Amino acid sequence: MTLRPDDNWGGREEQESFLASLAQGVKESEGGNREWVERIELVDGRKEGEQAVSSTKARQAVVQDVAALDKLVTPGVREWMISQNLYVEG
Repeated sequence: MTLRPDDNWGGREEQESFLASLAQGVKESEGGNREWVERIELVDGRKEGEQAVSSTKARQAVVQDVAALDKLVTPGVREWMISQNLYVEG
């Protein structure tokens, strides 16, 4: 799982704390299985100064600013999103 410190997920400590809570069974009442922790590895997703990438930003870009997709997805994914009219109302 990629750390997302610029999104609504909190900083590194908060995300690591979430995994610790999951491992301790604290999240089971919310549907979080402690066994999931064995399959999760936190990795840094971007370097200092790089733009954060997220599926939310890609969905917004395909509707509001198609050129911004170049920084968010590969060229093939960009073309597919456009060709499928993804997230376009109507």
